Amino acid sequence: MTTLFSKSIANRIGANNRLISSLESSKEEKVVVRIKLYVLCYDDASEQTAKSVFEHYPWARIYRIPVESQSHLFEGVMYQSELMKVYDEWKDVDFVGTISYKIIRKVPFDHLLNIFNTADPVLHDAACFRVVPSDLFWLHSPSTRTVYEDTYKKTMPHRVSALVKRYVMYNFWMSKPYFMVDYISFFNTKWLPTLESHPNVWDNSNYKTDYTLTPDKLLALTKKVSYYPTHPFVNERIAYRYMVERKLRILE
Repeated sequence: MTTLFSKSIANRIGANNRLISSLESSKEEKVVVRIKLYVLCYDDASEQTAKSVFEHYPWARIYRIPVESQSHLFEGVMYQSELMKVYDEWKDVDFVGTISYKIIRKVPFDHLLNIFNTADPVLHDAACFRVVPSDLFWLHSPSTRTVYEDTYKKTMPHRVSALVKRYVMYNFWMSKPYFMVDYISFFNTKWLPTLESHPNVWDNSNYKTDYTLTPDKLLALTKKVSYYPTHPFVNERIAYRYMVERKLRILE
């Protein structure tokens, strides 16, 4: 969560937009894949940024998370409640997913568009916009891995994905609607209740960037702590592992 993009970021957006126009024109004769990506924002500034970058793309749906829904889950609230509120918007598309209004700080737009041009509902069940080695995941805090593994073992007893060494970073992914419904059910009935009962889930993640929220804002958001807890970072990483558990064909 951050303020408006800097001038350098704005320049990058312009270059990316030109690339997008080129890529989209090259796809005109291909079968159109119906994609609905919810571009998440949370206040006036982030919504303005989301609109300036994404509003004119047919696959983008600017979604301002309601104030009453904002919580320690951050973007994870989409799986807790928000996506099912707009189920009729995406139930018939080929792929549905979420990205952040600030995604181009973290994922090159050419990669994003390459996924769009490659995604095929005949060949793929899901697509992930940023997947990284698991070693990067454990850098936040000493307890992050413990919380993740303890919760995983309790919620996925078959452990098909026990050897997975990669994780989705952030909530940047899309899937076929049937899997999104499946994941939302798993998230709410198994994953989230188990995670929130873990004694270390509120440990300090030590997360800091140039756009982190202030302690006062974090306390207002989490209703409990004035720092970024382990909680949302563990949540972000479970989607990819669940995809593997369900034997999805994943584009990344």
